[in-house]
Amino acid sequence: MLGYSVLMAVYYKEKSDWLRISLDSIFAQTYVPSEVVIVKDGPLNAELDSVLDEYEDTYKEKIKIVALPENGGLGKALAAGLKVCTNEYIVRADTDDYSKPDRVEKQLKAMEAHSADVISCYVSEFDRDMEHPDKIKAVPVTHEEIMKYGRRRNPFNHPAVVFRKSRAVHAGGYRHAPWIEDYDLWIRMLMDGSRGYNLEEPLVCMRVNSDTYMRRGGREYLKSMKAFNRKYYKAGWFSFADYMVRTSANILVALSTNRLRDIIYKKFLRKQSI
Repeated sequence: MLGYSVLMAVYYKEKSDWLRISLDSIFAQTYVPSEVVIVKDGPLNAELDSVLDEYEDTYKEKIKIVALPENGGLGKALAAGLKVCTNEYIVRADTDDYSKPDRVEKQLKAMEAHSADVISCYVSEFDRDMEHPDKIKAVPVTHEEIMKYGRRRNPFNHPAVVFRKSRAVHAGGYRHAPWIEDYDLWIRMLMDGSRGYNLEEPLVCMRVNSDTYMRRGGREYLKSMKAFNRKYYKAGWFSFADYMVRTSANILVALSTNRLRDIIYKKFLRKQSI
């Protein structure tokens, strides 16, 4: 069995009950993690600290806590956590999602079978009941499909990703890039020669509500997207057509009402759950 590190980040606004569900799903994997690195992205509330203390006591040999003095965003938190991870295989997990018991086993076997450096899978999106998800977020499967799809949209589902640490570090690792810290890393890895693959199976249940889409609106979001698009257009990742399509879509999403943004994502960017 291949050893791996789980990389997570938590901040004060998250819910302690959801954190428990996420951690329980990680420790229930058929391939048990070698270590779980949890980054505290700034001071937490008492409930979250209590949950982390409890799991530290239970899994003394497994859990590593990295405490940052202030909230700096997901990119900075994951960059700090990645430095602490001691294994080559890094499994990402969000603190409000659920990983199915065979998620990691299937992904690690697929990585070896397809010589992949980064892999994710479909995710089922739910609001209240993970047993009855609302939508499926699909991603391209083969490396060739990922390279094509990745010119317009993020080709991996971040909460369901596994990647090789050495390849991520060689490409520069996580950086501060609000809303797109993962896409920023995947582009650099793919440009650096890393190979991708995705499983056509929802192995992660991802919690999605109105706040999820609200965060993808407003002028700050649009400013970040436009800077990102310009950066990778100049780097040669986006063609001019890619750049124009992405920027136009970003403007539409960012300046839409929350209701319209919800419709765009659920009706046009997701599959109906079975």
